[in-house]
Amino acid sequence: MTFTITIYRDDILRRVKMTTAYLAVNHHDAPASFDRIAAASADDDILRHYWQDACEESNACLRSWIHTAATLPSVDADRYEVMLRMRPPEVSLRQESVSSMLQAMMVASILSRWTSITCPEAENRFVAETQDWRARLARLLSFKPHRRRGVW
Repeated sequence: MTFTITIYRDDILRRVKMTTAYLAVNHHDAPASFDRIAAASADDDILRHYWQDACEESNACLRSWIHTAATLPSVDADRYEVMLRMRPPEVSLRQESVSSMLQAMMVASILSRWTSITCPEAENRFVAETQDWRARLARLLSFKPHRRRGVW
């Protein structure tokens, strides 16, 4: 059985911009660093490029479960859509979880690239977070429920 996950670029980039604004406000040199750290509308071209990288990373992570040959969205594409195959009883239980984990991984991936330029001291945090989300997603997709024995 297959199911499709659709993630919209604008939703992900909005979450990235909110997080960069939060990082800038809470930076030890907040007033001076806000313009450097926070992503603004002028940075959309760079963020779109990072969106493409995040889509490629998602395809690499989901390679074993992709139903059809995944075509990467173009840089101008406004969404990432992937069709995954799973066993029937698992689909309904996991579709929402897979979607939310994939979104979190994409946000962390974009943030790791963005902070490598704007706030290098925070870069390692988001690299580790991306790897953590990727491992969680693989565990969720690989999990096989065991049959339960009857209770006597």
